[in-house]
Amino acid sequence: MAVVAQPLEKVKLAEQSVFRRIADGHTLAAGAGGRAGGENAGSPSTSGVSSPTSGAASRTWRRRTRWPSTFARVLRPNPGTFGQRPDAQTLGQTWMMTITRPATLFVSSLLLALWSAPLLAVFPAEQPFPGVRYHQETRQSPPLRLFVAEVDVTNPRLRIRVSPGGPDPDGPGAWETTLMTPTAVAARDGFDLAVNGDFFSIRKPPTATAAPLYQPGVWANVVGPAVSDGRAWSIGDRPRPSLVVRATGRVAIERVAKPPANARAIVAGNVMLVERGNIVAHQNQDKHPRTVLGLNGQRTRLVILVVDGRQGGSSGMSYGELASEMIRLGCQSAINLDGGGSTVMVLRDPATRRWRVLNQPSDGQERPVANVLGITAARADRR
Repeated sequence: MAVVAQPLEKVKLAEQSVFRRIADGHTLAAGAGGRAGGENAGSPSTSGVSSPTSGAASRTWRRRTRWPSTFARVLRPNPGTFGQRPDAQTLGQTWMMTITRPATLFVSSLLLALWSAPLLAVFPAEQPFPGVRYHQETRQSPPLRLFVAEVDVTNPRLRIRVSPGGPDPDGPGAWETTLMTPTAVAARDGFDLAVNGDFFSIRKPPTATAAPLYQPGVWANVVGPAVSDGRAWSIGDRPRPSLVVRATGRVAIERVAKPPANARAIVAGNVMLVERGNIVAHQNQDKHPRTVLGLNGQRTRLVILVVDGRQGGSSGMSYGELASEMIRLGCQSAINLDGGGSTVMVLRDPATRRWRVLNQPSDGQERPVANVLGITAARADRR
């Protein structure tokens, strides 16, 4: 176990906290035998617990506490005080006086490390799943929150899949799917990592009186090509920049209208951001929450970037800023997926197996969407 260096104030607080716990345990031990000990357990007049005053009583009290020898040295009161039960203040003073002893210092450091361990536990880890690396960044000028997942597309234990939301609501009719939240899709299809997918349009709910409402179950169409498990369920009206996963496992970013026959998965965006390592210029300089996909030059690494926006802690990014960011992350090609209130990154906690929204969607909660891009890692704990 590694002991992490911490500020002096935290060390002092930790020592006080550990010592309070020891003092509490001492009070409970001293109050054994059915006697009630309360907030003022050190005061006979208020606690109902009499203090041992004789030598026999003192020995009885010491037998009940049964401190390990190391702690006995630390917690033993000053000479001449065994006729009184030490209170928390006395114990604290004793702890601080003996903290410089080598053996006690070791125990103190060990307890401090154990006390601090829950504070140091952070999810998600840098590598939450084999072949998947994750990190996030917070910047101040301008304020930004970025969430980055890098996927090794050559790892045979990883699977990239595009999933629609709910079922097709009208069969051969005009609508292709129904809206679902990304966490619901991820739970249904067992994704370990997921982000929102294509731009989409929705049918205005019959009860809506103003703007269309994004609700689970609302009928929807994706704007562009979409393929799930080799089945093309949407075709674009024009070529759109898309991430294409072929049956051979090859992954590419290319412009697609009608999905190729050997496509296993396709998700489409609206604009190309980086092409052959160069920034693609756009007149639109608006900043919004964004979801972006990119590939390195060898097409072995898929980079997924989510940027929060439309809120005080994160202003969002323009197309030009996104392009620069993806080049910084080592991408030779990159596309912009649906963004705004749809932007979300969902990750499954390997320990609890629960799904977490990592970013802060601008709607205040995740928005139901038409489809998602998901990553599944083969693991021994999968049931």
